[in-house]
Amino acid sequence: MRPADAVQTLSTHWPGLYAGGQLRPLAIGVREQLFADAERRALPLSKKVIRRCLKTLTRTETYLSGLTAGVACYNADGSVESLIPPERERAATAKLARIQADKPKKQAAKAPATDEKKEH
Repeated sequence: MRPADAVQTLSTHWPGLYAGGQLRPLAIGVREQLFADAERRALPLSKKVIRRCLKTLTRTETYLSGLTAGVACYNADGSVESLIPPERERAATAKLARIQADKPKKQAAKAPATDEKKEH
């Protein structure tokens, strides 16, 4: 799923999760809140779609870099749940470092396929 599609899907039904077009830091357990709310309101979203949207967006560099200790994290309704603890910030920083370290590998893997297409 493309990030733009995930943003469109979630922001349509839960605009409180966004500020300035960016996904706010999410509270632990927000996935279950979204599942319950989608069921309660009979939204045309399966658990699988919600899961994919969250997975797509919470693994972006932008989202991970926003998980800073002391910053508020939000519930599905846009209310503040708590503040991000230092251990969650450390985990996000480590994940961000792994993503950035893998970037050159992924780009190298894509490059030959792109060059091959140009030759034919």
